[in-house]
Amino acid sequence: MRYGCLLVVPLILLVTAFTMTDAGSIYGRVIPYNAALHVWAVSDNDTGRAVIQNGMYEIRNLRPGRYRLIADGRYPYKVTTKPDVIVYDSSSTNAGEIILEKTPAGD
Repeated sequence: MRYGCLLVVPLILLVTAFTMTDAGSIYGRVIPYNAALHVWAVSDNDTGRAVIQNGMYEIRNLRPGRYRLIADGRYPYKVTTKPDVIVYDSSSTNAGEIILEKTPAGD
């Protein structure tokens, strides 16, 4: 039984190493810098989230694919989306700026 455990642990480490090597990331900036707390990256196969710090964010460990970014604006700012952000194998994608708009008065 002990030898079985000794074989399982290296196998788990090996599988983890191979599955993480092709992970990518998305980074960018939110304007105004204090108008949202989080940015989400959503695809058909994966979801990630990052906390916005000083207007900047980076969502890590994303599978390659096409993502929609969602910035959850704090009142009086709207939730804002940015479609078609592509993540490639083992690379970082600069999504540029997400500019949040204020809700109209009275909403």
